[in-house]
Amino acid sequence: MRLKGYGLRTRVGQATVHGVLILCGAAILLSGCGRKAEEPEVVPEPEPLARVGDRVITEAEFAFEVERRLASGRPMDDADSVLRDLIEREAMLIRAAADEALRDPAVQRELENHKLVQWLDRSLQVLKDEVRVSEDDLRAAYEADMESFTRPALARLAILYRRVSLRDPDETVESLRAELEAARELYLADPAAATRDGRIPGFGAIAADHSEDQVSRYRGGDLGWLDTSRTDHRWPEEVVQAGFALEPGEVSPVLVTDEGLFVVMKSGWREEQVTPFEEASIVLRRRVIRSKQEAVEREFMSNVLASVDVRINPEKAERLAIPQVPQPVAPELLPVTGRTPNQQN
Repeated sequence: MRLKGYGLRTRVGQATVHGVLILCGAAILLSGCGRKAEEPEVVPEPEPLARVGDRVITEAEFAFEVERRLASGRPMDDADSVLRDLIEREAMLIRAAADEALRDPAVQRELENHKLVQWLDRSLQVLKDEVRVSEDDLRAAYEADMESFTRPALARLAILYRRVSLRDPDETVESLRAELEAARELYLADPAAATRDGRIPGFGAIAADHSEDQVSRYRGGDLGWLDTSRTDHRWPEEVVQAGFALEPGEVSPVLVTDEGLFVVMKSGWREEQVTPFEEASIVLRRRVIRSKQEAVEREFMSNVLASVDVRINPEKAERLAIPQVPQPVAPELLPVTGRTPNQQN
């Protein structure tokens, strides 16, 4: 009996424990379900300051408008007038959005251009403004472009010229040569008298009497300052090179060329000059900054194009053409009749 009683109590105790566990589990489940069923507290949006159609005006927008006017020095009467202006602005924006005039392609392009200007000013221009140039950048640019900061040697030449051709008989050539030699000797005998004490460059007045080069004869045969590194001069190269080889103030003998007879003089000389880095860096800084900004702009545009899907219809693109702009036609000139404006038919 004792065993039976024990078994009974055991079975009853187990049942009791199971019941308690079931009740506890149910309570936990019910408690959990209750928490899951709870909806998050919805915080209602604050009422706007004003409504204009489907648009709203907030206190933040009002504050922004006040700050904008204060920054620009624009006068404000009171808060009501500012709010009224904002309401009128929103009302006009609503009407403008519905107006067909804004759908005109020219107007659309104008609005898009304004939007692009604002966007680029706040994106690309910011990147360009961040460009900096270091001392090493300037040094590298200076050494890479040394040629532009080097002024070549310059020589100032003057000539006496007499025209001859292969068809001229030897006697004519020799006669002209003798005249040119005499003009040379005349100059060498008294350069101050020929140049009026330096007031006339080159050979002075002798060139007007004994030279046939119409460009230079009335200014002493002076050719100006010539770049010694160039070979594209108007005069025969052998004459120019002979002039370069002279010492300042020296006069060549009569030179015979296929284009005629020449006497050349070197009246001045300037050595090659290199602009120092310190002086060149002023110009270089602007140049390097511009180069870097152009690189930033190219990268910016490359990234913009890479961010969108671009597809071109090759057939239609091939048919594109730019219309030819007609060239202006010069007005027809009427023949001169010899009549004065006061004469009437």
